[in-house]
Formats: sequence, structure tokens, C-alpha cells
Amino acid sequence: MKRSLWIAWPFPLAVLLTLGAGCQPVAKRATAAPASAIDPNAMEEPAAPVPVPVPPPPPLPAKPALPDKIVLDEATLKFEGSKLSPKGLKAIKKVAEHLPSGGGYVLVVTGYTPTGMPRPRAIVWSHRRADAVAKALIRDGFPGNRIMVRGLGAENPIADNRTAMGRMKNRRVELEFRPPSESD
Repeated sequence: MKRSLWIAWPFPLAVLLTLGAGCQPVAKRATAAPASAIDPNAMEEPAAPVPVPVPPPPPLPAKPALPDKIVLDEATLKFEGSKLSPKGLKAIKKVAEHLPSGGGYVLVVTGYTPTGMPRPRAIVWSHRRADAVAKALIRDGFPGNRIMVRGLGAENPIADNRTAMGRMKNRRVELEFRPPSESD
């Protein structure tokens, strides 16, 4: 039984060894290599390793969609007249941290009051409160050129004005996100 094995030497010659059962190895010279293959300067460089492709990173989680409206009532804002209390300023700062700073929308800040005062006075107070919230948002880094402020007085109540709790809920500021074309 004979087995053949090709061995590559440091120089470009291949030697065929034939091993027989119980025989001594016999070296046979393979066919001569071309002259360029014998030149040590012309030897090929080992092939560079092929880089393993890196899988793409997982997609970033989708940003949550903007809510239609954020309602901040008296319990949250704690107005002192038409000015925000320190607790109210802290609440606005939290809201401002979560507002996206990119364009594509206008923030409409609308103030409301409970019923019980003359309409012109209610509109003035609701506008002052909305303006206080807008100024706090701007102070906390929201672009002022993308804020629209308005006061609607006692319009659109969300609770019963006959109770103290209802009046507190109606004394509110709403933040609405609108495309720039709808904010007029």
C-alpha cells in the first residue's frame, strides 16, 4: 500500500514522498518551477485576511409620537396670580426636557380660567398665565420662535365650575403641537 504526500518547502520546490509499506521514504523531484518562482524577491505575500462583515447595529427605538395636547392644571402649575410658583417652574422644566427640539411643529400655549369673572378679565388672566408658561419653556431652552400664546378665558371647561376641584382643573394651560400652517 502506497501513500503520496506533497510537501511545500520554504523555496518553491515540491517534493513527492512515496511511502510504501515497510519501505524507506523516497524523495522524487517534482517538475521544475519557472525562474520567477525561484526568485526570493518575487515570492508572493500571504493573502491578507478577509474581514468578517460586521452586522449593522440594531435600529434605534422609535421616538414616541408627540401627544396632541398636554394639559397642565392649577394643581400642577401652582400659579401665584399670573406668575408660576417654584413648584410650577419645576413642572414646566420637566415638560421642556421631554419636548423635541427639532422643527416641524409649533407649540400653541393656551391659557384658560374658570367661570365667575367678566369675559375680558378672564381672557387677560388666561393670556398672562399662558405667557408665564411660554416664558418658562423658553428659559428652559425651547425655541421662542416656535411658540404661539393665547388666552381663551372660560371657554372649553373640562370640569364642573360649581366645585373648587372643578375650578382648579379649569384654571389650566394647554400645550398643543400643530404643523406651522395650522397655528394661525
